[in-house]
Amino acid sequence: MPQDQKVRAVLFDADGVDREIEPLDDVASIPDKQIYWLILTGDHDTSPHPIEEIDKDFILRGGVVVQDARFCLSVPAVPNEAGHSEDQMILVVGRNWLVTLSDKPMSLVERYLDCDTGETLKGSLTATALAVSLLMAHFEAFHEHLAAIEQRLDALDEQVFRSRQRHDPLNTLAVLRRHTARLRGIIADHRRAIATLDRPDFGPAVDDSDREHLTHLAEAYRRLVDAVDRTRDTVLSSYDLYATRVAQNTNRLLQRLTVITVGIGLIGALAGIFGMNFSLDMFKPEAHAFPIVAVMMATIALTTLFLAIRQS
Repeated sequence: MPQDQKVRAVLFDADGVDREIEPLDDVASIPDKQIYWLILTGDHDTSPHPIEEIDKDFILRGGVVVQDARFCLSVPAVPNEAGHSEDQMILVVGRNWLVTLSDKPMSLVERYLDCDTGETLKGSLTATALAVSLLMAHFEAFHEHLAAIEQRLDALDEQVFRSRQRHDPLNTLAVLRRHTARLRGIIADHRRAIATLDRPDFGPAVDDSDREHLTHLAEAYRRLVDAVDRTRDTVLSSYDLYATRVAQNTNRLLQRLTVITVGIGLIGALAGIFGMNFSLDMFKPEAHAFPIVAVMMATIALTTLFLAIRQS
């Protein structure tokens, strides 16, 4: 075994307690009501039994391959927080053993083992059912990514509604849209493998109960595709909401400017009228005309200010 490859072996025992064990040399000796799970992390070029009997070139290309009573599939790993997935999760499924391979340790595996080991009945399942259960947890990790995006969108929408955004929402929307696009691409890369598993002629060694599990997996994948599409639509809806808010603020600004312009125009007209070259009684020194005109201008200015505030 290569030094840069880490190995964990877990035995699910329906009549006992699930536990980690030393890697087995012969998987053919595993009894019924037990499932053996070998977790390999690191280099795929040199792998222990039973991977050596599978076409490694096909495994590294991705997809699904059936060989005798076992099959292998490869799907993109769960992406990081930025939405990038640079690893592949490879599963090799036998009668009552499962092997998973990845270049880097997967948090999915750790979470699955932490939550679903102990006194369980997984040993009574088939390896195909265990693989489907792992892929279901794999899909759930994508749902968590989508839920985090939608939560940020909800917070952004609330800020837009209240007009309290401190930063330009377009930057956040661009990041979320890019993150969603990456998730859509990664989820789309699962399509070939899931479609192959759901075919009626897949795996002559797969029994009816396992085919039912594979059908449920395909349905879960379709729900995941629908979820990422809804998230994408939500991102676009948030952009439309922000654009509508900007248009509304622009209209309000134009209304205020219009009222202020009218007010200034009235003051200018009043000043022009009283500046015309003819004599009125109110302009006589004893009439105190200047305070009267100043009060009139102030009244127009205050009325204009009141109307401008009312339009906001």
